[in-house]
Amino acid sequence: MGMADIYWRLSLSDAFETAEWNGKRIKVRVLSPMQTRRSNVGNLLADDGYIALQTRYVYDYGINDVVKFRNKCYVITDIKRDTYEALPQSAAIMGARLQDITLDLFEVNQKTRNLRVDTPVITVANGKATITCDTLDAIIYYTTDGTIPNSLSPVYKGEFELGTADTVMAIALHKNRQPSTLAVWSKTR
Repeated sequence: MGMADIYWRLSLSDAFETAEWNGKRIKVRVLSPMQTRRSNVGNLLADDGYIALQTRYVYDYGINDVVKFRNKCYVITDIKRDTYEALPQSAAIMGARLQDITLDLFEVNQKTRNLRVDTPVITVANGKATITCDTLDAIIYYTTDGTIPNSLSPVYKGEFELGTADTVMAIALHKNRQPSTLAVWSKTR
């Protein structure tokens, strides 16, 4: 263990917790309290289970790596590295360079680990529209009036008559995942 690591441990003596990454225990501290951020996808507002952790630079973290923290499963969505000079608290570590890593994590279903709900597929045949989504138990919302669907739009429950609609748009939601991207079907395509 280097002096920079000792400094980091001492400076966070009561502030760090333990997480698990690739079968290894890592010491982390929460940079923001456990909270949700609001995500705006078109007109859709959905809660995303994000947190940010800071840890010493010891390992090569990767996007989509799994981190287990506080009995929940997360995947890494962003990695920020910050190198700086250590404060001269002690002559022994004066001038030591520290590198901290901030991991942005998104809470996911531990079995599937998918970050985003699969994009719905809109099929139109004989004046009837069918919408499917490969994500099991996803809730599909749709519109036929040209507006972007949101969680207040009609829930897809089965094949429906297209009528005079020129456009069908759909989006899918699932707990512990980001909303799907927007699916669009248009007569002009």
